[in-house]
Amino acid sequence: MNLRLAFRLSTFLMAAAGHLALILTPEIPWPHALLLFALLLAAWLAETAPFRLPVSFWNWSLSLLLVGCLVYGVWFAEFFFKAGIYFVAYLAAARLFQRHAPRDYWLLFLLTLMELCGASILTINLSFLGSLLLYLAAAVVTLILFNLLGEAERAEAHGQARRLLERPWINRAFLLSSTGLTLGLFAATLAIFFLIPRVSRTFFLWSTRAHPRLSGFSETVSLGEVGKIKLDPTPVMRVKIRGDSEPREGLLWRGNAMDYYDGYSWRDTLPYTVSYYPYGTTVQVRPASPLAEQVVQEIYLEPTESAVLFTLDRAEGLFFPRPFTFTIALLTHENDYYSLPLATPIYDRLLYHVYSRPPNYSAEKLRQAWEINNTQAVRDFYAPDLQLPPGSERIAALAREVAGKRSNPYDQVIALLRFLEENFSYSLDRVQTISENPLEDFLFGDRRGHCEYYASALAIMLRSLGVPCRMIAGFQRGAWNSFEHYYLVRQSDAHTWVEVFFPGLGWLPFDPTPSSSITYAQVPTLWTLLTDRVDALRYRWDRFVVDYSLLDQIRAFQRVQSRSFQVSNRLLHLPGRVALVLRAWLGLRRLPFFPILAAAAALLLLYWARARFRSRPAGKSPLSRSREVQAALALYRRLLRLLKRLKLKRGETETALEFADRAAARLPAAQGPVLAVTELYHRVRFGERPMAPSERARAEAALRQLKKMIAGA
Repeated sequence: MNLRLAFRLSTFLMAAAGHLALILTPEIPWPHALLLFALLLAAWLAETAPFRLPVSFWNWSLSLLLVGCLVYGVWFAEFFFKAGIYFVAYLAAARLFQRHAPRDYWLLFLLTLMELCGASILTINLSFLGSLLLYLAAAVVTLILFNLLGEAERAEAHGQARRLLERPWINRAFLLSSTGLTLGLFAATLAIFFLIPRVSRTFFLWSTRAHPRLSGFSETVSLGEVGKIKLDPTPVMRVKIRGDSEPREGLLWRGNAMDYYDGYSWRDTLPYTVSYYPYGTTVQVRPASPLAEQVVQEIYLEPTESAVLFTLDRAEGLFFPRPFTFTIALLTHENDYYSLPLATPIYDRLLYHVYSRPPNYSAEKLRQAWEINNTQAVRDFYAPDLQLPPGSERIAALAREVAGKRSNPYDQVIALLRFLEENFSYSLDRVQTISENPLEDFLFGDRRGHCEYYASALAIMLRSLGVPCRMIAGFQRGAWNSFEHYYLVRQSDAHTWVEVFFPGLGWLPFDPTPSSSITYAQVPTLWTLLTDRVDALRYRWDRFVVDYSLLDQIRAFQRVQSRSFQVSNRLLHLPGRVALVLRAWLGLRRLPFFPILAAAAALLLLYWARARFRSRPAGKSPLSRSREVQAALALYRRLLRLLKRLKLKRGETETALEFADRAAARLPAAQGPVLAVTELYHRVRFGERPMAPSERARAEAALRQLKKMIAGA
């Protein structure tokens, strides 16, 4: 592939990468995406068209584009920034039709770079990383070819341009060098990103407002609605438990608790309190307890319509590492769950840490809790958790029948759990309603249903027996990602269960839904491994790029400092360890350390000298090579001094060939001598070719000839 075709391809690829970065954001509708790429294709075909559109057409078109974007930004766009993005994208597309002078290419570079910057504001998705890598590769190749093409065109007058322009430039060496340069630039970009102090996530919120909120989880639970949610595989959150490298079983991510049931749906009727905390502090929501293991959860919550924060049971504290407001306002509900106020909706991915101590009591201790405190005062205090809807007599009779002669509430719970597991089957199909009470249809009719039917049946039967309990809505454990060791919780993991009160021990969870409905224990397939790897990459992108904070930087620097201290200590003690090994190996009481060190240094010096000798060009010593370069440089400096008499001075950014062209234009008769000395200087200094005595003599003659020309000018 010759130089012109390669430059044309790389230029269009760079423009396509800029368009692609914008199109992959949620703000660019598909009609605009099709139009941008249609213009890209038209610009490619227009290169060989027999006619060109006049400049006046483009001037009028761009003027209309500017007016249209201004009208759209002022009266129709949600943010004026979007109108600017459209203007830049279409301006870049139009510039592809008008590439004549070098400044046109520099403007195209600037416009495509602005497209990439705009995309970084409009999206925080992993797709931006692919667009960034593609743009970097295309831009680096385009800039290299742009410089080479300029040099070749400037050398056209010297008879070398045709050979340079027709040379197949895109070969293995060129691809390797451009790839290495791209990777180096990307590494430098990463270093700058991680080293510059982070203030917060970007203050441009268009990227987050464009994300659809999850509408599955609701703060009320109606019978039959969870079954619809469980068909949706959309991710809800990713949870990483600190220190875990293997999955845990039976985890339940607790959302909100509900105490009131009207026969069709559950809702929370108890009050809450609002507390304000300064950013950067851990919110203590419960006194710390040493009785159980503390489980630290790092939770990435996707945008949701609900403001509920999901946690494991018995949360003690919450920490928000990235500020979304100047102060943290937290709602603490009397039903033991936590949410953000309505003034702080979760329209963005929310990162927070939770410190929990899930209890683990024996069956004997649970029985004793009610034997000691089985009083009417306990039931009176928790009267809201004993509420029953009208028409529950038939369900109460069934509960008494199943409980039999068992008087301890724990035994009653176990009996009801066993009854539901043995006599009912799990199904996502809608329960057939033959009466006005859907729970009775489940218990006495179809006997098939999903989690909210099981949980509602257990809760109402326990309440009819005088056992305080409440409905909990949240999510099951989720799928374990073996690459990054976190749980991916989806909408399909939506779940409900029951919490039962035990005097002196608090509220404890009981899940009546059959365990066969949980399908996480599966043999990994190639597809699941691939999806896990992709999701792990997305997790790393969110964690270490999107949500990379100043606190993460401080921790990273502390780890680097600790590792450096460890390495320096090992290096300091290395000679002593080597001496001990040698002493034991040689069987000496005392090791002559300094003679051995001197011998090792001498061996290293000999090895270095031998390597230098082998790498020396044949027939030339480094000293003679240096003398040749100095001689060529002296000849070129004499040339510069002679041309200075004509008030011709080489610019700081001007190459030797460019300066030779300018000197020949000033004094055409001097073109031969100037080029002779310049080419010899290039060949010896940069081409590492030897300078023959005859070449030096011809250069001397050329300088004498030039001197006579200048004297007679």
